[in-house]
Amino acid sequence: MSRRHLPWILAAAGLMCLVVGARIGMRADRTPRSPLASLAASWQWIQFDQSLARGSWEQAYLHADRALALDSESPEGWATLSSHLVFDRGSFLNEPDDARRMAWMQAGIDVLLEGIEQSRDPGEVHLVLGQTLVLYIAHLAALEEDPLPWPGGPEAARSLGMEHLNRALELGHRRAPKVLEIVTGAHLDAVEDDHGDGDDEHDH
Repeated sequence: MSRRHLPWILAAAGLMCLVVGARIGMRADRTPRSPLASLAASWQWIQFDQSLARGSWEQAYLHADRALALDSESPEGWATLSSHLVFDRGSFLNEPDDARRMAWMQAGIDVLLEGIEQSRDPGEVHLVLGQTLVLYIAHLAALEEDPLPWPGGPEAARSLGMEHLNRALELGHRRAPKVLEIVTGAHLDAVEDDHGDGDDEHDH
């Protein structure tokens, strides 16, 4: 593994703990959910996880849909749903075809975009989306060997991701400043490594 990729891998590691599903249709009303509805949604997410563990994808997605219908304002639900699509269904292990991988990843992004509109904490969803784009998708698109052919390349993924991270900052999300510091530092480290490798090759 090239040293230049290490900052991105370390920064992205914190994203991998998210779990997931797929979204079909969703209530758009902003009616406050009762504690009972939130509890029922939590039970659906438990069923979702169990269905995933059995490999019952369609059943898992039904549970995810029910959970979000019960509590659409939970940012964790949208992150859980998106994470499965991006990191699990969109992984090379599960889907070696690049076009299909990117379709799953885009589906996960679309879920988070809907979550921004539905969630009671859009800043949290902006933060998750920004990290997913900057630390994961942009990294895959920038690999020297077998890069992900993301539309617009790593620059497009990073630019869009930074927009969402900055939006989280504007909304006053408490973790946004630290996340921006981390991703900016990782980017600078990668750029310095690229320049350093170029200097080494020039010396030889």
